[in-house]
Amino acid sequence: MQNYYLIGDELSKKIDMFLSEKCLEVAFATGGGYAYRSIKYKNKNHEGDFDFNIIYKHLSDIEVIKNGLIKSGIDFIDNINNDIFLLKSDRTDIIRVTGKYKGIKTSINLVPLYIVESIVCFDSKKFIRKVAHGRNLGFYYAYGTDGKRCIVNMLCTPLNIDTKQLHYNFLDISCFIKNNNLYISSIADVFLKAHESHYDNIGFQNLRKHMIAQIKYFFIENCIPIKNYLYIYANNYYFDKKVKKKLIQEFNKILPIIITSKLQTIDKHIIYLIESDRNPQNEQTCVFIKNNVPTSSFEDYIIKREISEYEEQYLIDALCKFFGYIYFNDLSDLIDMNYYDIFPAMYIYNQNDIYLENMSTKSINDILRLLTYSLCINKKISNRIKYLFIDMIIEFAKFKMIDCKTMLHDICIFLNKDDLNILLFSKMKNDGFINKILKAKTFQEVGMLHNYYSYSFEKYTQNEVDFLKSIIIKNEKILDVMCGFGRIGNKLFLDGYTKIEGIDIYSYDIEKKLFNFINADIFNYYPSQLFDVAFCLYGNYKTISSLKSIINKIKEFISPNGKFVIDIPNADWRKNNLRQIKYNIYEDESYILTLKRNYSKITKIEKSVYLLYKNEKLLERFVFFQRYFYADELKRIFISDFEMFSSGEKKTRNDDQRIIIKGMVKK
Repeated sequence: MQNYYLIGDELSKKIDMFLSEKCLEVAFATGGGYAYRSIKYKNKNHEGDFDFNIIYKHLSDIEVIKNGLIKSGIDFIDNINNDIFLLKSDRTDIIRVTGKYKGIKTSINLVPLYIVESIVCFDSKKFIRKVAHGRNLGFYYAYGTDGKRCIVNMLCTPLNIDTKQLHYNFLDISCFIKNNNLYISSIADVFLKAHESHYDNIGFQNLRKHMIAQIKYFFIENCIPIKNYLYIYANNYYFDKKVKKKLIQEFNKILPIIITSKLQTIDKHIIYLIESDRNPQNEQTCVFIKNNVPTSSFEDYIIKREISEYEEQYLIDALCKFFGYIYFNDLSDLIDMNYYDIFPAMYIYNQNDIYLENMSTKSINDILRLLTYSLCINKKISNRIKYLFIDMIIEFAKFKMIDCKTMLHDICIFLNKDDLNILLFSKMKNDGFINKILKAKTFQEVGMLHNYYSYSFEKYTQNEVDFLKSIIIKNEKILDVMCGFGRIGNKLFLDGYTKIEGIDIYSYDIEKKLFNFINADIFNYYPSQLFDVAFCLYGNYKTISSLKSIINKIKEFISPNGKFVIDIPNADWRKNNLRQIKYNIYEDESYILTLKRNYSKITKIEKSVYLLYKNEKLLERFVFFQRYFYADELKRIFISDFEMFSSGEKKTRNDDQRIIIKGMVKK
């Protein structure tokens, strides 16, 4: 048996030769495990596959390229003519034809030159359509300069082609920014990996170097270590040492070029939508069930696939495709609030297509809610997969602008505390929580990260927004005092309350603030306008005088007959909850972050302490004191023109821990 790499070298030479003989205006670029000499395939025969690319300038050369690939000995499985038809009819941008060469799976991407030019210039507004057959159409991983991966989900339906095989378009872009790190898309990664010299009659390698030069500019501008360059390559941990060294040397030699285009900035999970070229109302979305039988139940499929990270990709892809099916399908508008396990009605068809029985009789809300519930109560599926799926469901619901309160409620109610903590710790670990804590310098920064990752806090935030929307009119000018990382302001902004400004002494760069943000001490803040409404929710106050000062300052910012809302820690509630609070916010193999709270009925002061341990040794402690207030004390402060509620009454919390004051400023 021949070596995988020797066979790859042989095929590459054949392709180089026929392109050269025809003098075509194209470039040949190798990719995948062959290009970076994957350590997975060392000393193994026929374990890998070939993933090559031909970049062409003229569509008229496609037939010549096709015939040359066939003469090179590739036995194509796919119907190349169907894919070429899609290309010529402008229903896709890139085609990927698959076959075998000497028994090894071989894929050739045929990419037009103008697409490559768009990618290397980081044109993040350019959406690239790539046709896929069955598998790997629902998602891809984007790799970032911070060494993390981000799931990018495409919502799509099958292309309408007269063939038994399913054809799909999925979307791709060049790159994007998340948390001040550059993430490279799957298509851009293909060209970065094309470091080997092959036939090039269109200046492809110069374009590739242009892309690397722009990446280098991003590194310099954002003070990113050069060693992180390898992180943006997909599967970089499998790279051969010689390849790693070559890529770093190449990066060091290239001079930086300023990125002229405005890169897309992403906060969380990424979902792209591509409209179908057919009418979903006239044809069933889940066409894969026609003349087919299910290969397994959905539950069995999850259990089978969760054994390794590689297998989990099929699970992620399956769920992403399912989102596309329910997005485009003609579903019911009726909401059924009953709870039951939906898994027995879910099956896998083909390789990883999820089908839900009687799907058209359910609403999207119910499907997502029941799917969340079924994951929560399932005892066979690992917590890691539960968290992964629940997180994707919630992000898809947000994309569809569905209220997530019920799903978050299900997570908190139907998971026991230990399972919920495991899910939460998994999420925090994957998102680099501990690295953010290690950079924190104050109790407030640690507390804000704690709140950001809390499942219950998401629910509380939505309840607070609902309460504020009952008070505020959309065109009113709004001030969010002590806005934190922007949790309330962002939700209001997305709901159409766009005349909003937020102020906080800390910037809390946890997620992008959509509204106008002022990083300043409120006592040194001089706005250019007065506001119709000001609110300050979930703030903390050390003394009664500091509370009075904040209230008086807020009133200065409000126009005549304007409104303000503030909530304050409730001493009546706290005196009935005197137990010492102590629990772990986060834990992994090395670190534990613990929160302790103690309260004195006499002083009405609560002491809160975050304790950070590394290998059981105390590394850092963050301390904060806050005062609780009785309703009678607050009445003496506000005197008139106000209403008082409890947080339980207005449902901004699930108990009465806060006293809400709604007032009016008369001038």
